[in-house]
Amino acid sequence: IASPGRDYVVDLPARHTEGFFKAAKELNFFAEAKSAGFRIFLFYVVDRSTSSLKAAHAHEHLANVDLFVPVINEHVGSNWPRQDGALFIPALPQALAFAISDKRFSLRSFMLGETQGLSEEDQANLTGFMFDVLSNLGNLEPLVSLKSLKD
Repeated sequence: IASPGRDYVVDLPARHTEGFFKAAKELNFFAEAKSAGFRIFLFYVVDRSTSSLKAAHAHEHLANVDLFVPVINEHVGSNWPRQDGALFIPALPQALAFAISDKRFSLRSFMLGETQGLSEEDQANLTGFMFDVLSNLGNLEPLVSLKSLKD
């Protein structure tokens, strides 16, 4: 896992979040990852439930996390206040969302130019969506720098 130049994602369904953070604390996971040279960005999708918002606030100031990033997914809906800053993921048209949820669909292949059988309109919508999300991700680095100045 410690290969240089690689990014790793731990993607958790909501039902496993509490257990993961409990195990991470017991194993000192975040501190160990940082000592191995990893930067830890915690992307937390905050849905419409009050419990999701409370859990997000509980994880917002974890030790050894470089940046906590609340995520507002417009398709899911969110309880996170927009004025508090978040990574915003716009909703896709329903048919396009369904098409890309197919396990055979590859966003990577799409980004490399394969149409994946999408219509021209869906290709344009997905390209715009990806541009928006990736642009928002690109804006995170200054936030990391600001956080390190505060710490």
